[in-house]
Amino acid sequence: MMNKKISTIAGSLIILAVVIALGFSFLASNKKEEMQNQNNVVLDNPRLGNKKEVKQGEEKKLGEERDEHNCLISNGSFWCEEKQNCVQDWSRICSNIDILNISEWENFDSQDSSLKLKFSFKYPKTWFNQGDISGGYGSDIPFFSKDKYSRECNGEFNGNRTTCKQSGKIMLVEILSPDTLPREVKHNNKQQKTIKINNYNGYIFEGIVNDTLGGYVAENGQTEAGIVFSDINKARFEIIMKIENNSDKEIFNKIVSTLKLN
Repeated sequence: MMNKKISTIAGSLIILAVVIALGFSFLASNKKEEMQNQNNVVLDNPRLGNKKEVKQGEEKKLGEERDEHNCLISNGSFWCEEKQNCVQDWSRICSNIDILNISEWENFDSQDSSLKLKFSFKYPKTWFNQGDISGGYGSDIPFFSKDKYSRECNGEFNGNRTTCKQSGKIMLVEILSPDTLPREVKHNNKQQKTIKINNYNGYIFEGIVNDTLGGYVAENGQTEAGIVFSDINKARFEIIMKIENNSDKEIFNKIVSTLKLN
C-alpha cells in the first residue's frame, strides 16, 4: 500500500515537472520571437501604402545599402517624389525637370556637415551628393548624376572598408589643408580668369585633360572646369566639374553664381 502511494506521488511529480518544463519552453520561445521582431527593421512609408521588412543585418550586406526611402543604392535607384516610389531611369520616369531652372535646384550647405569650412551653393536636382568623405580639412565631396550613376560592390571586406566602384561622377568639391599639395592636372587649351567672392580672390579655369592619370573628375581627353580659392581661412577650396556640352557650361556658371563663402 505504501509503495503504491509513493508511486502515485512520484508520478504526480513527474507530470508536474513536465508541465513546468513545457511552460518554460513556451515562454522562452515567445521571448526569442519577441527579440527577433525587435531586431528586425521595419520601414513603414505611409505614402507608399505598404510596409517593407528588412531582416536584421540585411542592410549591411555588400551592395545592399539603401537610402532613407529604402531605395537600393547599388542598382542606381533614387526616390521620386512625383511617383512616390523608387526609380532607376530617374529623369525619364520621375519627371521632366528643366535642369537649367535654378529655382528647382537643391542647396548644399556645409553647416549641415562636419566640414570646418563654411560655404554653400546650389546644384541641379538631377544630381545627388554623398556628403563629405572625411570631414574637416582634406575632404572630398563627390556629386553624381542620377541618370548616369551606377555602383558595383563585388570586392572582399578589407578591415572595416569595402571597395565599391562608382560611375557617373559629375563634380567634386575639395577642401585641402595648407600643408597638402594638390595634384596638378595637365590641361590643353586651358583658359583662366580671376574671380572674387565674398572678398576672397580665386580663379576659374577650363581645359581639356591631357594627363595619363586623368583629370580631377573628367577622363583624359575630356573637358573639365573649376573654381579655385587657394586661401580661405588657411584652406584650399575647389569645385571641379566635368563639361560635356554647352548645357554643362551653363550649369557650372550657375553653380559659381550661387556660391557663398563664409
